[in-house]
Amino acid sequence: MLSSFKHVKGEGHDKKRYHPIIYSLYWRSAVRTYIKYKNNKNIEKILFEDLINNFIDAKISLNQFLDTTISNLEINKLGNNSSFKKGKQKEISESEIWLCQIICKNEMKYLGYQPIKADLKLKDILELLRVSITFSLFQTKCFLNDKNLRRRIITVAANLLKRN
Repeated sequence: MLSSFKHVKGEGHDKKRYHPIIYSLYWRSAVRTYIKYKNNKNIEKILFEDLINNFIDAKISLNQFLDTTISNLEINKLGNNSSFKKGKQKEISESEIWLCQIICKNEMKYLGYQPIKADLKLKDILELLRVSITFSLFQTKCFLNDKNLRRRIITVAANLLKRN
């Protein structure tokens, strides 16, 4: 998830939006919301990697859940919003992995993801500081210039603070 946000390019994407802590908090919030409502018959969980790696089974699951028939799709024709290109994933730093796993460890475990050995590395501190400054300046500019975005940011921040 972090790698995709960090490396994806194209319309609607800006590298200045990326921050490993913020996107880890977003992901954790989404998983916690799923856990809270998972017994609701209107909720279905399909992992992205299952959709990509085993589209037929994911499609069958969605067909059953939606009580419909989803036609066969050629996923490669839908565009690409992923850091995976031709089966190869672009990397994130060990420190980014460490941060994400600190923030999301319980939710990762719940979904069956195994932790990766990672530590905070001194060599990554300057890059994390640069990313933090870039992200903060970008978000501040957006916050000041876009009323709708300002409302959304306040809502997300309030929800994150309530859950912690």
